[in-house]
Amino acid sequence: MSQTALLYDPSRDFDLKKVLGRGSFGAVYYAIRRPGGEECAVKRLEVADQKAMDSVLGEIDVMKGIDCEHIVRYYNNYYYKKEIWISMEFCSLGSLSQVLDRLAKKNPPRGLRHEYQIGSVTLGVLRGLVYMHDRSIVHRDIKSDNILLTKGGLIKIADFGISRRLEEDNSRMHTMIGTPHYLAPEVVLAEGEGGYTSKVDIWALGMIILELADGRPPYADLNPMKVLFELANNPRVGLKRPENWSEMMQDFVQFCCKANPRQRPNATHMIKHPWLVGHEPILDLTGKRRPTRRAPRAEFEAFKDHMSSLGLGADLVQSPKEDRMPGGGSAAAQRSNMDEKARADRKLAIQYFNRGIALDAKGQHDEAIEMYTKALQIDPAHVGSYTNRGVSYVNKKDYDRAIDNFRKACELNPRDANSFVNVGVAYANKRDYSRALAAFGQALQIDPNHRVAQSMQRRCESDKRKVEARAGGGGGGGGG
Repeated sequence: MSQTALLYDPSRDFDLKKVLGRGSFGAVYYAIRRPGGEECAVKRLEVADQKAMDSVLGEIDVMKGIDCEHIVRYYNNYYYKKEIWISMEFCSLGSLSQVLDRLAKKNPPRGLRHEYQIGSVTLGVLRGLVYMHDRSIVHRDIKSDNILLTKGGLIKIADFGISRRLEEDNSRMHTMIGTPHYLAPEVVLAEGEGGYTSKVDIWALGMIILELADGRPPYADLNPMKVLFELANNPRVGLKRPENWSEMMQDFVQFCCKANPRQRPNATHMIKHPWLVGHEPILDLTGKRRPTRRAPRAEFEAFKDHMSSLGLGADLVQSPKEDRMPGGGSAAAQRSNMDEKARADRKLAIQYFNRGIALDAKGQHDEAIEMYTKALQIDPAHVGSYTNRGVSYVNKKDYDRAIDNFRKACELNPRDANSFVNVGVAYANKRDYSRALAAFGQALQIDPNHRVAQSMQRRCESDKRKVEARAGGGGGGGGG
């Protein structure tokens, strides 16, 4: 099929049979192309203004230059009556999410039963990502809804609606965009932390693996705003039952889920992981296929040593932000001037901090608070411990104590907009909308483009108006 844009009625060429999916700007259809009768998918999009037109043309520009068996193939595009139709390859098994749903109906719970099946999906997605990233294309919306399967089970990446082609190798993006449950922490923090790179797609791949293993992606039971809050403050995710999976798979997942992007490998590194040895990028639903061979232990150890030599995969003690301490300079620079006792104390504080994170992940918030408190007794200026202790109190719905901790974090690092956002979220949970709006306003004074602060500010303003309307014009919230 030609790649030339056609400016006439595309319904002459396509018989739209059924809707495969709908989005905010249009729908995707299963279609038959006339006169040959070939199957295809047609994405039909409204372009009411120039902004919408530019967005769709950007998607087409990315798709038409791609030639990879693990990415849905683009055929053609048509413009007619303020609509653009994009014809592309049809994948008859649907999305990975739909496959999981169908399997769960027959044999609950949701998820894949066999590790080699998860490895096959991972390999297919990763091959597509390597192809894209080598060409400076970042997808930015990798999720199970956007992974499609052909009739034979071949894995393909789809939907380039918010993808981005970087102009330079070291370019970074700063727009918070994507699906919350698959967003990398650095995307949430992008406005104030120097942006993000193609490694966000690797984090999203990790979320897909966790979804395949555990049935749902992390934070699936939280609303989108709470997900963003968790990602900004406590981005700790992992397999729910690691003992069910091989050591190599656990290692692969841990690499993908590094909250600090500097310690997260890129696609070129990950495609060489020994866990993928012997897999084929085809999802076998019969349960009969097995890897052709497994990597020897020595190869696995050599890979880990190589990653370590590159500074990748080291355990974290903080969020993706560089740990800044009062008085200026990075924590690493200040620690270099500590005496041996101070270094030992700092190490112990970090151990308590990490224990707190692990306990929080298990829902043991009281025990986590105790660990953060011990860390602060040793290092009273540790911003992360105040922040995480505040998050623990939020999880316990003890919002007053949460606010006290978040405000202490603000005092220690008054230029961190995220700390003020945390204060605002806690006040919003108390329905104290006036103080919440004041906190979001402070965050926006520091960073006028902070997307979470902007979104929460709009939400609080709306909630406050509703409260005032119900009260007949009375004040909304508990403070001024």
